Amino acid sequence: MIELEQIEIEWTGAFLIEDISSLADPVKDFGIYCIYGNHAVAGPETLLYIGKACDQTFATRFFQHASWLTIENQELKIFIGRLGNSSQSYTNEEWTDKIVYAENLLIHYLSPPYNTTCIYKHPPTPDTLILNLGKRYRLPYCIVSTYYNNDFYKKRELWKPFEFKEEPLNK
Repeated sequence: MIELEQIEIEWTGAFLIEDISSLADPVKDFGIYCIYGNHAVAGPETLLYIGKACDQTFATRFFQHASWLTIENQELKIFIGRLGNSSQSYTNEEWTDKIVYAENLLIHYLSPPYNTTCIYKHPPTPDTLILNLGKRYRLPYCIVSTYYNNDFYKKRELWKPFEFKEEPLNK
């Protein structure tokens, strides 16, 4: 049995770029964000970019994106994801690790066109289940990092499809 690290993300939004400056609370404005807009190939309301704010607030992080956010030729939608759980027993370093894991896995599995890291190789994270809760917009309900942690990939030469040992019930 695989033990999974569970990361719960509550998504809120949609925010416009000018709304993000209000997300500067040094206690709670940290996590993951998704930027949606028009893409020449993928079309309207495409997930363009996934980022993290773990050592700085969302407002501070978005200020660093100003050079490309302000030249986009359409209105962007931004969704903010805050990590949490019922125990709240993690250290700041553990929360930061979870934010990093979540960003890596989201980028790897969703491959937004403006991201360049974590797309082509499976990120080195513990076996993790990400639950996308709240206003997750176009994100899947869950993402699991155990895709490559199975017999098919680990023991490919031994792996074989299931075969009935007796007659199938319906002929």
